[in-house]
Order: sequence, then C-alpha cells, then structure tokens
Amino acid sequence: MKFSTTIFTPAAMAIMSIGSVNARIGSDSNQRELSESVKEPTNFMTWWDDKGDYSDSECLHYPYNLTPTMTKSHHYCAVSKDIFNDGEKGAACGDCYEISYDGGKSMGGRTPEGARAGSAKIQVINSGAGGTKHFDCLDGAFSQITGLHTDAMPITYKKISCP
Repeated sequence: MKFSTTIFTPAAMAIMSIGSVNARIGSDSNQRELSESVKEPTNFMTWWDDKGDYSDSECLHYPYNLTPTMTKSHHYCAVSKDIFNDGEKGAACGDCYEISYDGGKSMGGRTPEGARAGSAKIQVINSGAGGTKHFDCLDGAFSQITGLHTDAMPITYKKISCP
C-alpha cells in the first residue's frame, strides 16, 4: 500500500514516543487532559504527503468501494483504528468530520512559525494513522486547518454530514 509519508518535527516525535506533554486539548465529548504520563497523545492531526496519489486508500477498494465526495478540495484523511473501526471494521469509511485547530502550540509544545487557527471539513478514506483519536490528513486539508505543511497539532473534531 503506498499510503502515507507522515512528517513530524523532532519535538512531536519525542512526545509521541515518551508521552510527556502537559496540555488540554479537545472539547465536548472528545475532550482529553494530557499530562505527564506514558499515554499517547489524543485528538491530534498530522500531515500526509500524498504526492497527488491516494488511490491505494483502503476505503476506495473492496469491501468498502467508497466514492469520495470531496473531489474539488481533496480534504481527505486517514484515521486511527479507534475511529476507523468504531464498532465494526471500516465503519468510518466515507464519514465526514469538521476538524478545528485553535492556533496554539503543536504537540511538540511550541507554536510553529506560520501556524494559525482554522478548520475544514474532511472525509475519511483510509486507516493507518497511529495512536488514538488521530487524523492523518492530506496536505490541502492540513494546510487549511493549520496554515502549515507539516507538524502534529492538537485538534477538536466532530462528526458531520458529508457535503
């Protein structure tokens, strides 16, 4: 499967490997408190460099055979297993979410130059994002949400009707 090249800053990699962060992210029912622990970060988004080809995405093939609806924006994401399977294998294929970033610090604990608050509607087309509550988004969606082209950012998200 030629799926994803996710790029993390060194600080984001350190947090994901040792789990040391002290931040409050999320809202409503998916709000989580991250503290000094070995837990994986929750409610975060990374960047998927698709190089213009996401054709091997799991949801686009048997048994899901999804026809993506975000054809103009290509706002597509892979998600972690907890979201992807949500009660049954592949349950999230084709689901749409609104993802928001508040413009604050990355998962690495710093505010990257050029970061800004934003949001976008995305569609799930693949699994394979590691951890939990993780969206690995194509560059266009990631850039619209954060103003950046790489990093790991805390987010809030909610399931919405697809356009």
